[in-house]
Order: sequence, then structure tokens, then C-alpha cells
Amino acid sequence: MTTTRTITAMSAAKGCVGEDCDVPRPWPLHHIRHRGSLRRLCTSCVLKSNPGSFCTTCLAVLGPGPLTTVAHCSKCPSVCHLTCLPSPDIASRFLCPCCSNPDGFSYYPSTAGAPTEDSEGSCVEKRKTIGAKSAKALLAAARIAAGSVIRAAASSKLEAERKVKEAMVARKRAREMLERALLISKNERERVKQVNGFGIKGLTLPSEIDSPPKKKALQPKIPQIPTQKRVQSREREKWMRFNEPIPMAASMQGSAAVDAKNSTIPQSSK
Repeated sequence: MTTTRTITAMSAAKGCVGEDCDVPRPWPLHHIRHRGSLRRLCTSCVLKSNPGSFCTTCLAVLGPGPLTTVAHCSKCPSVCHLTCLPSPDIASRFLCPCCSNPDGFSYYPSTAGAPTEDSEGSCVEKRKTIGAKSAKALLAAARIAAGSVIRAAASSKLEAERKVKEAMVARKRAREMLERALLISKNERERVKQVNGFGIKGLTLPSEIDSPPKKKALQPKIPQIPTQKRVQSREREKWMRFNEPIPMAASMQGSAAVDAKNSTIPQSSK
């Protein structure tokens, strides 16, 4: 698990992250916002990465106003007070210390106040190793780093406020759209209910329109062949009974009875 102590130890072991910085153990390291990112730079790298923010001779931090009494370096944006120049005549061909000695120059030498593990003596003796010029360089670098962090904090605050306002506007817009959708749905349902109350059929809700029609389940067909056979057999039996011949014995008995009746009628009349 990475902790704050681990991150601090890693940053200290890494040292200065400035370009072409070969200081073995830079001290102290400044937190500065450089080129859109937060970095840890030594005092000399802070001053080198912010040319034009201080006088290269007296190491005084310049204000944000227009620079009228300064001489500009002929190779870089560094500046110097005219009063700090040996002669005002060299202002047009002025070269800053970094351009005059690009390989070995440092505003804050590594031996200036850097504590060592094998050093002996009290803290007072260690502080005596920082000279006046190194102290001015340290103060100038600290002021420049503090100003950059303050500007970065202000910029982050403005960005956060802008995003908060955009989020509030988007939330309000989403709420209005949701309320409008609910109102439209409610009005549509009420209209459908009123139309159905007057007896007009055929209107459906939007949800019913979108739903696919339901398919009817197929019912199994009942075979009708046995029923037809039974009906035909009944009809056949009826016709067979209707066409049956009358028996002869029954017909003869019927005729004898008729003759006997006819013979008895005249005798009674005589």
C-alpha cells in the first residue's frame, strides 16, 4: 500500500526533475507548477525555468507591471536592472550569467547549505554555509514557486466553479425535460380515458401501439369422420325399416277378420 511517507521518500530519492540538472543531492526542493504540471525543482532550476521574473544580478523578484528600467538578455528572456549593470553602455549587448556560462553556472551551488550525513556540528554552523547571494537566490525561488502555486490554485478554483455551474445547469435542464415528459404522458392518458368514456373504441395508448400484436393459440381440430359415419348409419337404418315387406300371415288374418265382419252385418238386419 502506497502511503504519504512512501511518496515523500520516493520524491526525495528522485531529486530535482529539472532539465539538465546534475546536482546529486539538491536541497531544498520547491513545489512549482511548470508547463501545466506540478514539479519539484531545486533553487537554481526554479530560477532558470522562470527567466524574466527576477534580476539576474541582484536576484530581486520583479513585479507584474511593465519593465522599463531593465536590460534584456540578447539570447534569452532574462532581464537585469540598468542600475545593476557595470555600465549602461553594455545594455544592448547584455548577456545573463546562464548564457555567458551555459555549462557550469548555478544560481544556488549544491554546497550552499546542503546538509550531509557525515557532517558534524550544530545547526548554527550548518546555516553559516549559506552566503548572502545564495540566500537571495533561495528567497527569489521560494517567492516564484509560491506565486506559481497560488496562480495554479486560483485557476483550479475557477475551473471547479465553472464545472459546478455547468453541472447545475445540466441538472436543471434534465429536471425540466423529465417533468415535461411526465406531463405529456399524463395528458395522453387522460385524453384516452375521456375518449373511451364517450364510447369511441379503437384508440389505444402509446404503450399499446408499440407492443406487437398477440398471436392466437392454435386449437387442435376435432376429427369429424366418426360423427358423419354415425349419421349416415342412422339414415340407412331408417330407410331399411321403411322399405321392409309386411308379413303374409298378418295380412291374411286381417283380411279374414274383415270378411267375417261383413258377413254378420246382413243377418242382423234381417
